[in-house]
Amino acid sequence: MTEEAFLSIVADELMITANAIAIHTEFRSIPTWTSLNALLVVSRLHEETGCMISAGDLSKSKTLGELFELIRS
Repeated sequence: MTEEAFLSIVADELMITANAIAIHTEFRSIPTWTSLNALLVVSRLHEETGCMISAGDLSKSKTLGELFELIRS
């Protein structure tokens, strides 16, 4: 998955435009980031990539780039 595709999925699930975020964005600072939307993002990424981001990994991450690295590894 490319960074662009990743950001598009995140933006779609958070109901924002893709150009409102970047790979270095701290996802908790996004106004529509809630615990429910976090689950939606994680679920969609699992559906698209087959990689499951754990709650522990999510809590340790700060930026979208860190989440992207989790699904790439």
